[in-house]
Amino acid sequence: MRLVEELVMVLAHATDVPQRTLRIALSGALLLELALEGRIDTDQERLWAIESKPVGDEMLDSALADIVGSESGSTESWVRHIARRGDTLYKQVVSQLVDHDLLELDESGTASVTRTPIGSGPSETTGGDAETESNLYDRIIGTLFWEEAIPTPREACLISLVHTCGLFPLLLTPDQYEQAQERIELFSR
Repeated sequence: MRLVEELVMVLAHATDVPQRTLRIALSGALLLELALEGRIDTDQERLWAIESKPVGDEMLDSALADIVGSESGSTESWVRHIARRGDTLYKQVVSQLVDHDLLELDESGTASVTRTPIGSGPSETTGGDAETESNLYDRIIGTLFWEEAIPTPREACLISLVHTCGLFPLLLTPDQYEQAQERIELFSR
């Protein structure tokens, strides 16, 4: 699964995620995935493409094409640029996850998790025949509360993204958030 799909699955446990925040979080997930794929790099002032070869994922390849086809810009400007199509991106991700029986929509259009595929990473797909394991949300939350747990690099990226976007208070009770805050900040570094 891609980070953007994992993010949507984790946020299916939240209520009332502000649309603007959701768009930014999705944009950040796409950029993080492109960095993990070795297609982009950043420094404190800019973001640029280091490899133009497509990844083979429509969402990622579209964002990569935009970056390859333009001058380097700040990471913030690229987050804003990709976030402009965040509503479409969200609908596309939800549709894919529903098609693969990982999310379901109720009559109001609210998404809920049905199952989580084993593993994560670019080589694994959200194919309908994917076996299930414990819920992705439970794995992330468990990592925050079990002192022995060390997140995988992808889980650390997801924790950092959710933290940076200020979404943990929508996923945890106030007491849970207070208790987990130190580990959230640790993994976000």
